[in-house]
Amino acid sequence: MNAVFSVLTFLVSVFGSAIVSNYLNGKTSEKIKKLESKLNLNQKNNEVRNNGLNVFWNNLINLKQKGEALWEENNATELNDRFVLFVTQLQTVTEDLERVSIYIGKEYTFIKALLYPFLKYSNGKLNLISFLKKIEEVKLRSTKIAHIESSLVDDYKIANKKYKDEYIESFDSIREKIANIIQS
Repeated sequence: MNAVFSVLTFLVSVFGSAIVSNYLNGKTSEKIKKLESKLNLNQKNNEVRNNGLNVFWNNLINLKQKGEALWEENNATELNDRFVLFVTQLQTVTEDLERVSIYIGKEYTFIKALLYPFLKYSNGKLNLISFLKKIEEVKLRSTKIAHIESSLVDDYKIANKKYKDEYIESFDSIREKIANIIQS
């Protein structure tokens, strides 16, 4: 600091205070312009990040809604149609997450892991669909088979209920992470 002061004192004595003042004001003006440019760039990056997170969040809400619709269906054909919608939406959410990954840093891995219960839920529903289709194909109607059939369907439903509860927990955790990212 003393060296800077010495240089300034020397410059003032040689060139006069008006010339040094104009020089320093020019340098200050350049620094202010650079800072404004950086601020504008940061604002644009934040806007892009927040828009990407908004798209991700809206698609995640749609995924949750499709999961609820999938949960309510027991007919094999309707179940299959809703399953396709759910899986397609899960793919969209995964792609959205990839798009915003550069803006969320280390949270990406955490949020991606939170999507795993959605995948488990879709696998559970796929197993149920396959099982229901096999039952329809076989059309065995003996009392014993009907009881086993009903018991197995109930087992699939119980497993899927667990997966559904897990993805709802994941959804809530993702909501917290995204809120924290946006607020930072």
